[in-house]
Amino acid sequence: FSSSTSSSQTPNITTTTSDDVNDIVGFGRGRRSEEEKERSGRDGEDERVKMVSQVREGEGVNDMSWWPCGAMTPGDWTTALFACCCKSIPVHLYEAYTGRIRCSYSPKTHLDELSPTLSLCFSIDGSKLFLGSPFGTIRCFDVTRPSGSGRGGCGGGGGDDGSLMMFGRTTVNDWCGGGCERNKGRRKKSKEISGMIGCMAASMDGKVIACGSYSKMIGLYSIENGECLSLLKGAHSGGITQLSFCCCGCGGGSGSSMMLMSGGRRDGMIQCWDMRCIERGPVRGFKRNTERTNQRIGFDVSGDGKHLVTGSEDGKVVVFNVESGEVEKEIGATDEHGCGCGDAVNGVSIHPYLPLMATSTGQRHFQPSQQSSITTTTTTTQASKMMCDDQREFVEVE
Repeated sequence: FSSSTSSSQTPNITTTTSDDVNDIVGFGRGRRSEEEKERSGRDGEDERVKMVSQVREGEGVNDMSWWPCGAMTPGDWTTALFACCCKSIPVHLYEAYTGRIRCSYSPKTHLDELSPTLSLCFSIDGSKLFLGSPFGTIRCFDVTRPSGSGRGGCGGGGGDDGSLMMFGRTTVNDWCGGGCERNKGRRKKSKEISGMIGCMAASMDGKVIACGSYSKMIGLYSIENGECLSLLKGAHSGGITQLSFCCCGCGGGSGSSMMLMSGGRRDGMIQCWDMRCIERGPVRGFKRNTERTNQRIGFDVSGDGKHLVTGSEDGKVVVFNVESGEVEKEIGATDEHGCGCGDAVNGVSIHPYLPLMATSTGQRHFQPSQQSSITTTTTTTQASKMMCDDQREFVEVE
């Protein structure tokens, strides 16, 4: 769930659902027609949410990210692009309005097989695309040189899949392409992130990429050469689900672009870290109600760095004052501008400059199990078999 950060006058958001579809939704800003004015009894601008386009994938979507240099301007949609990754298909760069694949990026293992991608992130200037794998490995692709356009490895650490470099934990189960002596030497180092790379974020100065793993680790790497700058273990009680750089004054004084917000699965705290001294621990924490759900509960920081907005499992959107750490407002499902029907608010996104916020809600509801009486006829000479509805396996009945 993500909103575009372009300079367009028409805000757009992208949502991913369990039906393997990326939905691009636009927020109408046009004038209402005369017929609509009569029907609705309202004048002025049309502010309804409308479906712009749908991009169907071959399987469940793991992550997506808007290209930061794009502009979703009506009439000029050539740069309205977003990247999307799934488990067993290449990473595609899509045109948002047409759904056409602009190019593809195919990370490969050492057996020349497609490596799964769990998360992705663009650099702040949009020139590089970082892909996180389940093996703790991060690959860097040049956006203008997709897979198949020629050999990568410009920095000596890339591979035949077209990647510029590879960093993180490189094992024998992952790709170690030709000419990667630098990576072979780094395999023995313990100061590398491990586990499934579930989220990534690029710093505002374009120098650092932050990676979070399901092993409760946060790793900071240089975008230029992939060097590990810092590694934090046990950042949360669960796997890291979201990272976001922001310009705020959590540590006191003026705002700093080296502040990193992090959230974890089944962890009731959003932590704020100062990247200049991350080993000292978080400079501030924000309490939220997410301890009893396995969902990935999202959060977002306003463009001025003054407010932090997060979802919760009880159907509320909580707005924090970043500098003081106090709750400024809670928006519930039953309020006038409520955000759902009481389900968990799992996605929150603030428009970069317009006074708009988008939320997504939903969770699974399980019906009470209904026990049914099963009558079977058995004999002493023959055993019958039946299907157990709960365990979905065959059991023998004597």
